[in-house]
Parts: sequence; structure tokens; C-alpha cells
Amino acid sequence: MQLCVVRSGAVVLNRTIGHARGNGPRGPDNAEKVLATPETPFVIYSGAKTISAFVVHLPAGRGVARLG
Repeated sequence: MQLCVVRSGAVVLNRTIGHARGNGPRGPDNAEKVLATPETPFVIYSGAKTISAFVVHLPAGRGVARLG
């Protein structure tokens, strides 16, 4: 898991928890375990839907754009 929190343009939290590789449920027990870092890229697939919805609804919530 990776989390970055930005407030007023400054990063206040930039953390990762877990492994980037080597600790999967189907992997071998002797696989090298590599910890995730804030620079580790993640493929989010369906998570992009949430980001897209946020980008569309944020201006609507501020009254700048109108949906429908």
C-alpha cells in the first residue's frame, strides 16, 4: 500500500507498507522479499475509476461545473 497526503501544496505524509515483490500468495517461500518504497510504481487498474470520479465531481461540488 502506498499513501501520499498533500496539504497546502506540501507533502505531509509519504509512506508505503508492504512488499513490492516476493511476498505474494502464490510465490515460493524462498523468494527474495523486496520492500515497497515511495518510489515503487503500482498498477492500480480499477482504482483509476475512483480518481476519475473525483476529478469530475470536485468542480461540480465547488459550483464551477454542472453535471447532467
